[in-house]
Amino acid sequence: MKNLSLKLQNHLQDNNNIIPNDCQINASNLIEKLLSRSNRINLFYFSKDVKFGIYILGSVGVGKSVLLKALSYIYPFSEILHFSDLIFILQAKNQQNKNFLQKIKKKKVILIDELYINNFTSLILFKKFVDQIKKIKIPIIMSGNKKLSKIYADKVNPKLCEELINDLENNFLTVNIKSKIDYRSKKKINQKFFLLKDSNSISKQNLLIKKFAECSSPHEGIFKRKGNQFNLKKFYGNLIEIDFFDFFSKNLIFQDYELIAKKVKIFVLRNTEQMNEDSKNFLTRFISFIDVLYENKNILSIATNIELEKLYIGKTNYKEFQRTLSRLKEMGSTTYIKKIFKYERHKMKHLNKQIKNIEDEILYLKEKKNALILAHFYQDEGIQDIADFIGDSLDLSRKAQKNDADIIVFCGVKFMAEVAKILSPNKKVILPDINAGCSLEESCQVKDFKEFKKKYSNHIVLSYINCSAEIKAESDIIVTSSNAVKIINSIPVEQNIIFAPDRHLGSYLNKITNRQMKLWNGTCIVHETFSERELVKMKVRNPESKIIAHPECPENILKHSDFIGSTSALLKFISNDNSKKFIVATEPHILHQMKKNEPSKEFLVAPGVDGKCSCSNCPYMELNTLEKLRDCLQNLSPEISINNELILKAKRPLVTMLKLSQ
Repeated sequence: MKNLSLKLQNHLQDNNNIIPNDCQINASNLIEKLLSRSNRINLFYFSKDVKFGIYILGSVGVGKSVLLKALSYIYPFSEILHFSDLIFILQAKNQQNKNFLQKIKKKKVILIDELYINNFTSLILFKKFVDQIKKIKIPIIMSGNKKLSKIYADKVNPKLCEELINDLENNFLTVNIKSKIDYRSKKKINQKFFLLKDSNSISKQNLLIKKFAECSSPHEGIFKRKGNQFNLKKFYGNLIEIDFFDFFSKNLIFQDYELIAKKVKIFVLRNTEQMNEDSKNFLTRFISFIDVLYENKNILSIATNIELEKLYIGKTNYKEFQRTLSRLKEMGSTTYIKKIFKYERHKMKHLNKQIKNIEDEILYLKEKKNALILAHFYQDEGIQDIADFIGDSLDLSRKAQKNDADIIVFCGVKFMAEVAKILSPNKKVILPDINAGCSLEESCQVKDFKEFKKKYSNHIVLSYINCSAEIKAESDIIVTSSNAVKIINSIPVEQNIIFAPDRHLGSYLNKITNRQMKLWNGTCIVHETFSERELVKMKVRNPESKIIAHPECPENILKHSDFIGSTSALLKFISNDNSKKFIVATEPHILHQMKKNEPSKEFLVAPGVDGKCSCSNCPYMELNTLEKLRDCLQNLSPEISINNELILKAKRPLVTMLKLSQ
């Protein structure tokens, strides 16, 4: 590239407000010389020495990194990497490593920022990488603040370490950059974000959270990578609040901080303490943390009663701390903060052009919040189509339990979301409308049920899953419509049983299992609306059809049915049966999945008393809409909240059910 040195200098002046000094001009000239010669003969000659690349050496804030970034911006086919990212890639599995090297082969120069070797493994990996790149004759330009001869000293393998370092010295021409100015420290600190010796820091950081957090209340964020999983409590989606001592007491590493930084944009760091020789572990983690935030362009608010320069008063790793301090000052500048917010607004503007409908909004929010959308078979078609999983209440709760999502959005009714929360107490469970209840749940209040239990003190309690967490806590075993028969048959015949809350399901189970369970007098308003007379008329008009029904239906409907089963069982039956037409006696939204699974078959909704079908739609399920689904993802509410004591009591009969139904 012609006039590369001049272009680099102009870029520093125009984009970084840096007037290049003699050192930076010299470095720019040498870079131009390296790249112009490497394009022709793939070697870099200085006098009698043959050099493979350039090592830009300088203290913090002298403009090493901005020079590399300027080069990556100007020079085509360049690849820039932070040294820690490079080591992370080199430690990856063979296939990932091969893919990376294949990508690198297409580049004309490799740029490595912040060379910092703190263990022997990193030195070996880096040396091996340099040898591989040297073979394919691509020059490397890198920056750091330690001389190559002193980049690392290993007490266990001193000779081998010295050989490796000598080899690096022989391959790279060291270019010193000096400056009387720390370009980062010149920038004015934003006192709304960096609260230094501020007695009102708590309230000011609270205001930042209120202003910038996507949701009004925090929840527990789950962060998982291969080999490690950890939770952080005060997670607001795009923002996280962390206490200095609690956070840096955790045994997290660079890759963990990377994971958090890619998921969270704004960090509110409270109660930052002074570090010394006795808290070197904290310093190492703090340095890695700030490096990650700086490289990922995150926004930081920090509160401390100590001057930034005095956050560390030890001698070990003092140079590394100085680099971190310089980066901290830049991150705390108004220029930096405004630039990041401007970039985020630009990103959102571009994103808004791509979001054309409410479905796009939901999918964007789902990915952004790391959420899992679960939908019951009785939900609106639009909700079913956008959900990650569709199923019955228990199956969906199991899906939630096994998934790594932070947020569970349960599109169903409240008791279903409660089951998900009971089985996954550490996850945030939300539902589109908190008023999406259930007539069965409402028919069985815990105070009345306790009195009912007293009348039959020698009975065990089997409760249908369609009940509140409080009723589950009063139960011995929970059952579903698909496993109830198996569980009842596993109980000794001489054992008396209370069954709640659905008397129609209980009556059906008594008949199937030849038991005499005491039944609570609750019913489902959906399944009670079907008319026997109108059903018979429909069957007469469609003699070739088969009637399939959910066991929550009354006996007068079930006696006409060709098949009785749970929602999942009904779906399975229509696929396995040879009939081409079915009359379906359950909530009609299940027909959406039936038609998708068997498009060549015809499905009719069992009629109500007026001969029509609309009366069998569940009014509670219909409270959930796409608009409410979007809003609950945006606000992370309404949230299911159950106290720990109730969770433990309600979980016990659920666990018993899972064991008995295996």
